Amino acid sequence: MSIQNLVVNGSFENGALPPWVGQNATVTTQFSHSGFWSARLLGGAVTSFIAQFVPVDAGEGLEFLVSLAKEGFPAPSPQVQIQVSYFDSSFNFLGQGLFLNIPFNRLPIVQNNTWLEVYQTTTPAPAGSTMAFILINTLPQAGTANVIVDDVALLDVEGGGTGPTGPTGPTGPTGPTGPTGATGPTGPTGATGPTGATGPTGATGPTGATGPTGATGPTGPTGATGATGATGATGPTGATGPTGATGATGATGPTGPTGATGPTGPTGATGATGATGATGPTGPTGATGPTGATGPTGPTGATGATGATGPTGATGATGPTGATGPTGATGPTGATGPTGATGPTGATGATGATGATGATGATG
Repeated sequence: MSIQNLVVNGSFENGALPPWVGQNATVTTQFSHSGFWSARLLGGAVTSFIAQFVPVDAGEGLEFLVSLAKEGFPAPSPQVQIQVSYFDSSFNFLGQGLFLNIPFNRLPIVQNNTWLEVYQTTTPAPAGSTMAFILINTLPQAGTANVIVDDVALLDVEGGGTGPTGPTGPTGPTGPTGPTGATGPTGPTGATGPTGATGPTGATGPTGATGPTGATGPTGPTGATGATGATGATGPTGATGPTGATGATGATGPTGPTGATGPTGPTGATGATGATGATGPTGPTGATGPTGATGPTGPTGATGATGATGPTGATGATGPTGATGPTGATGPTGATGPTGATGPTGATGATGATGATGATGATG
């Protein structure tokens, strides 16, 4: 025959709570029933607890042990509840193995090195059981002391054999309903579902406004001045006679061609837009843990104070995003931007050479 303690870190000698989970609970070396460490549950107007899942086999009857005390004087100890509940591998609640209520102000003072040592036998684990949930919690009441917990054990006695079942005794009167057990700790959040398919790409937006007109290129050089025509020979001076008729005015020489306008300088290139940094990936959400078991109906006795409502369970994972709907019709094209300013007029070409003067008519 061998005895195995199914609880891990039941004396808190790891110097930390895990694998226990808890609320308003810490470990301390200030007090201990054995070893160097113990757990402290905060008193006063808050709910405090420690809890742990351990493996069990169907049909097993187990022995539960724990040492309890209160910290300080004269503050009274709060009401303490101890539960052992059975679950299957899918975390379905199958039954209660132990429900123990320690009334208000019943714990000894730890500074006097006195402890309440609890020793209880559980009911056998029902068919399908694979694990037991151990819960030790205090009920909130203002002005109550902290509770010290040490040497938690759930003993499995192997090889002892089960004795014959005795006759069933008469059913006792039904007592009043006990207080509701504390809600178990919230499990981790479930994994995030897969991302839905990417919808089709939307229509291309309208073309942006035309950029400003580039600067006007420099004015071309002025064309060369045409050559001056030759001056005609001066005729001999005749005798002064009567003034003859005025000769016809010679034709005006053609105007020289206008110089060509210089080419327009090229528009400067627009600088490239810097690339946008990629968005980092979203980390996965942790899996949702089991919901804590609901406490059973308490034993016969006075109705205890109602326990505080446990924390609300985590919201389930968000489902995948639906496909994107069809793209709406393309909006009308925006108005045409204003016409750029007209460039400056090129310089006027040089005036052509003056034609030759016509011959003077004969003097009368």
